[in-house]
Amino acid sequence: SHNQDRRTCKVMKYFRKHTETANAAQWYSLHLQSNLFGGFDVICRWGRVDSPRRREQVEPFSSQQEAICRLDTLSAERIRRGFVLVAPLKLAA
Repeated sequence: SHNQDRRTCKVMKYFRKHTETANAAQWYSLHLQSNLFGGFDVICRWGRVDSPRRREQVEPFSSQQEAICRLDTLSAERIRRGFVLVAPLKLAA
């Protein structure tokens, strides 16, 4: 059904940034996926390419439209900060 497709919608965006002064490449990923409560989560993960350490933040939203708006805002912020969009994907679960 249409509602099932909407709930299982997944979007992933992957960004990279190389800083000459720090000599370290950074990555940042954004994920939009449905959660177990009927809403949607925007999941942000980031770290350095050469490090196994990463950080993560999850923001829950009650509607897909709100989550997409937040995903777009975070994407624009990454680009303003010098990150380059490497992989935008829309996945069917």
